[in-house]
Amino acid sequence: MTEPRNLGSNLGTLGTREEDWPAVDGDLDSEEGAEAMRRADAALHATIERSIRQRNAQSAHGDAIPKSLYIKAKNQQDRLTNEERQLLLSRGDVVGKALARPDSLTTEEMHQALLWPPPDLVLANIQRATGGQLSTPIELYAKGKDALDRGQFNTMLNDNEIALLARRFHARDDPTFSEVGMSRALARPGVAQAAEMLSSMLGLDFAVFHAALMRQVGQMYPMRQMASTFPGPSLVQSFPMPRPEVFASQGHLGQRQQPREIISAMTGLHEQHRLGNITDE
Repeated sequence: MTEPRNLGSNLGTLGTREEDWPAVDGDLDSEEGAEAMRRADAALHATIERSIRQRNAQSAHGDAIPKSLYIKAKNQQDRLTNEERQLLLSRGDVVGKALARPDSLTTEEMHQALLWPPPDLVLANIQRATGGQLSTPIELYAKGKDALDRGQFNTMLNDNEIALLARRFHARDDPTFSEVGMSRALARPGVAQAAEMLSSMLGLDFAVFHAALMRQVGQMYPMRQMASTFPGPSLVQSFPMPRPEVFASQGHLGQRQQPREIISAMTGLHEQHRLGNITDE
């Protein structure tokens, strides 16, 4: 009789498709039982090979694509060669598509690449925050920019509107959002470049998002008190809004801040939430 296999815990969710796994409950010494075991063994190996192929394809998300190409795609879209676009597309995800062919993105895909919630949820969040007066990210952004330009950012926008601008249009009661989680997402290869490029194409000025983030952090926990919770420079690689240098040509140079300062504020805010020292109230 064939000895049972110990598959261990490292194979993840291999073989979850029922059609790949013939029943082997019968007599394995019989011809039918032996055939069932052979089919099950073949299904196991096919599932393992499929998993390996998928993991190899996913490697293109990072190591197979140089960081310099992500930067070139963000800053010099019109100079990308066909070969470079194909390499970016080989990621097989929305980030690669955004960096290779941004004009081909659907609305849903653009939201994904910007790390925004789905369009219908963003619409609902904005309508709820504005009392039905606004519906789209561009409208809320325009209101924030007007308020900032007038020097009335703290009075022209309510707390929910500011929270949406600071959190990439995720509502304050969204359980799927965290500042640290967003920073980690943007640390993945190509993600920050795609989000920055699309933000720039949409004409979104970083200063508006920065003002919203600093207002929210300042309201919920004073910066001086957060100093002791600031992490080291390891998180400086990512920040959930486009870096200010992307929009330097639009003015607002006085609004520019170091990503280290802002990431530290967001991470400190998240840590205080986790410890229960502050709430959204």
